[in-house]
Amino acid sequence: MSPTPNVGDQIRKRAEQIAQRQAGTSAKAPAKPGHRKPATRTKPVRCTVDLPPVLFRQLSDWQSQAAEQLGESRITKQQILVALVHELLGDTDLEEAVLDRLNAE
Repeated sequence: MSPTPNVGDQIRKRAEQIAQRQAGTSAKAPAKPGHRKPATRTKPVRCTVDLPPVLFRQLSDWQSQAAEQLGESRITKQQILVALVHELLGDTDLEEAVLDRLNAE
């Protein structure tokens, strides 16, 4: 029996497949008349998160402290979430910690 790949490996493999497919489509022959290639989305995608009240207050407190440490009047939750996503996608240790937490919930 072969070991089951972890979720992180599956995500990375899928991302590589998509990137290869997208790279291959640009080298293909032109589309048939009447068939248009779908437009690439350039607008940001809205993402809504529902947090328990206690977690929301903790995030708001952290947000205020972070703004003070950075010498800013404020930072937005959007800025925090974008930074977190970048960190998550670039740090395998953080990825494993998040997967462990998701598995425990």
